[in-house]
Amino acid sequence: MSFASRNQIISLLLSALAVACLLGVWGYSHFTAGSAHRPAAVPVVPAPRATPVPARQVKTGRTPSAMEVDPVDSHAFVADLTDNTVSMYEVRHLRRIKVIPVGQRPVKLEYDQRSSRVFVVNESGNSVTVLAAATGRLIGTTPVGRSPETVAVDEATNRAFVANYGSATVSLLDATTGKLLRAVPVGTGPIAATADQSLNRVVVVNRGSVDTDRQPTGDSTADILDGRTGASLRVLRVGTYASAVQIDETTHRAYVANYGSDSVSMIDLVHNTVVATMPVGKHPSALGIAQAAGHVFVTNFGANTVSMLNARSGGVSREIGVGAGPWTIEVDARGHAYVSETATGRVAVLDTVRGVVTRTVATGESPSEVGVDDRTGQVFVVNTRSNSISVID
Repeated sequence: MSFASRNQIISLLLSALAVACLLGVWGYSHFTAGSAHRPAAVPVVPAPRATPVPARQVKTGRTPSAMEVDPVDSHAFVADLTDNTVSMYEVRHLRRIKVIPVGQRPVKLEYDQRSSRVFVVNESGNSVTVLAAATGRLIGTTPVGRSPETVAVDEATNRAFVANYGSATVSLLDATTGKLLRAVPVGTGPIAATADQSLNRVVVVNRGSVDTDRQPTGDSTADILDGRTGASLRVLRVGTYASAVQIDETTHRAYVANYGSDSVSMIDLVHNTVVATMPVGKHPSALGIAQAAGHVFVTNFGANTVSMLNARSGGVSREIGVGAGPWTIEVDARGHAYVSETATGRVAVLDTVRGVVTRTVATGESPSEVGVDDRTGQVFVVNTRSNSISVID
């Protein structure tokens, strides 16, 4: 059993004791390694107490698990974990156009604008399904390694990199055809990946091994891969039980959220070195880059806060209080960041320049993933337990 991967989160969100599990069992309060918390000099800015504004909802399949938006063709794609399907929607009115059968347990979607493809990661099917974004047409399904968790696309090289958690490999695909080109060995438990298009670098974060008590047995690692060939350029040690990675392409810095050691590792991708490790709140789970504001935002699942970092220095400039169970974050082009609060059924909207919560929006139960259409300004939220999508206009 892979520990605390995306499918486990969804299962916890679906349980009758979802909130208790999220704040207790899955919170891993028994972690002792790297107990770095926010510096005392950075006080938490409390969340506002205004009544949340309700968002409109649209029903989906039985277990919506992931979402991706194609802003070019004005489509949204929603994966259903139980039905093994992807639903295609017209975004302006969120009208469902078609339902597409895919592989078993689709846990992640990724849109590639250059190839106009949507990649569907099928965790139990050990495969990736490729769809045409404009029509929803099935291009094909490619077998990959065991328990794939995510996919990153380097648009400059037209390559897709699939992180296979169970086999400690990355499958390199042609992004247009979905054809498997090669398998690249990486560290134990690859869980997250992203690409720097201009440098042609792909960062793959490997969670590392755990013992029978679910305690990490060592640090996580990050494999730096060549975006053309997939060749390993360097392996770096980061924190404990890494959970996410994002890249700021203006600074060529990669940020790794270390869930187990309550820190963020900053990697210089020009020199392939870890240049800083910043303590943040308890159990950082996701990252969002606000390039125009020069800030990196980190959701701290166990602290009910969001850390705001300076994108160049990495210093923590503010801790922002939000609701219980902040899990994912998405940044739009208009200066807003959207934080899903899994235990409250809300999304907190942040001003990415000032680092304050400007409003909260009531969604369905257990909001998990957030998608943004920068052309229309619409924001879509996947509500795992209420089997719906919320639309924030």
